[in-house]
Amino acid sequence: GTFDNRAVAVKRILPECFSFADREVQLLRESDEHPNVIRYFCTEKDRQFQYIALELCAATLQEDVSDRIEKESLDGPIVKELEKGGRAVVKMDWRDHITVPLQTDLRKFRSYKGNSVRDLLRAMRNKKHHYRELPPEVQETLGSVPDDFVCYFTLRFPHLLLHTYRAMQICSQERLFQPYYMQDSEQRLPGDAV
Repeated sequence: GTFDNRAVAVKRILPECFSFADREVQLLRESDEHPNVIRYFCTEKDRQFQYIALELCAATLQEDVSDRIEKESLDGPIVKELEKGGRAVVKMDWRDHITVPLQTDLRKFRSYKGNSVRDLLRAMRNKKHHYRELPPEVQETLGSVPDDFVCYFTLRFPHLLLHTYRAMQICSQERLFQPYYMQDSEQRLPGDAV
C-alpha cells in the first residue's frame, strides 16, 4: 500500500489477533529509532481487520531461502547457521503450533522434522507452491496468498523472518541474495520487534 506517498507494507490482522497487534505496535513505537527494526507508520481499524503500515522491506518469507537450502547438506555451513538457535524460533516443534488441517495435509506427502527451521521453511514453500491443490479446509486455515498466508506463519513464529534473514547473511554475496543485503555496515534488518 501507500502512506504519505511512500510505499509501505500493510499487515492485515484478524479481530481475534487485535491484542497481538496492539502489543506489536507498542513495541514498534518503542524501538522506532533503532536502526535494525523496521519503521512503524500508522494503524487503522475497521470491523473486519486492523491494518498496520510498516516500512517496506525487500526480504519476504516467500522468497528469502527454502529453494536455496533444499539441496544443502545437513552438516553444511548454511544449514548449520539456519538451525543455530532455531529451536526457540520453531518453539521446540513447529508442528505443534499449526492447525490440524495443515498438520494432516503435511503428513500426506513427506515427513518434516518439527525442530528444524529448514523444514518449517520447506513446508511453507511447498504449501505456497501447491496452494491451489490444497484441500479447501487447508486453504481456509491458511487464508489467501500472500497476505493471510504470511500472517498465518508470522503470528505463530514471530522470530522466523529475522532469524532466517540473519542466518542467510552467509549467502549475501550470492547474486540471488545481493538485493536483500546492503553492502555497507549501515544494514537495516527487517523483522518484527516482537
